[in-house]
Amino acid sequence: MDLKPYIQDIISLLMSLFCCFGLYKYKQTNNIQWFKYIWYFFIVYLVYDLCSETRIDFWIHHICSIILTLVSIFIPSIPFSIIEPIFTAIVIESSTIFLSIKMLIRTYLKQPSTDLTTDWAKMLKKIQPGNDILFFLIFTYTRVYLFNKNILFSPDFYNNLANSANFWMLDKIIILVFWILGFLNLYWFAIVGKKAVNMAAGRDVFEYKPDNNKDPFLQKIEQIKDTLSKQ
Repeated sequence: MDLKPYIQDIISLLMSLFCCFGLYKYKQTNNIQWFKYIWYFFIVYLVYDLCSETRIDFWIHHICSIILTLVSIFIPSIPFSIIEPIFTAIVIESSTIFLSIKMLIRTYLKQPSTDLTTDWAKMLKKIQPGNDILFFLIFTYTRVYLFNKNILFSPDFYNNLANSANFWMLDKIIILVFWILGFLNLYWFAIVGKKAVNMAAGRDVFEYKPDNNKDPFLQKIEQIKDTLSKQ
């Protein structure tokens, strides 16, 4: 089996699992050292994935994440002063678990060597819809609801950041980076939401399919065509 098509998604899956494990251990022990473990693991993943990705939205996301991670590593007093927003910024990686699984399943099923008649392939096809639903729900809850509630629209976030990062314009840079990530989350939510609606409807509901017999614009075009053909 050629693992090359799966490497990027496997690494992404391991990264997101480790982030969730680190947050769990932090909640269990209240030891902030777990955040440092996450940051060091995360920065290696981000640099690798930045070199592997070709989509500009992922480049923007990774560059913003690298900035926040480097600040956290070299000036830990800043993230520890906004611990809840940092916790939220990491917990959104839980949605990446299901995205990685989604991509791994899709890659496997699209391989020319994959026998789609096997029980394994059939089982993966059955898992797909449930995984997609979980991905959409967790993405919506963490990347849209929690990210906005605990970071972008949290007064405590701005107050604590102003007290701990009011030098070298770091507070303004961090705020800008978080807002860029917030807009990216909304952009991805629009894409994910569109796919979810289409999947639920069983067709592309956003594709314009006019009825030639009812659409007045098309009827007018047909009248013009008839007039021109008679001249």
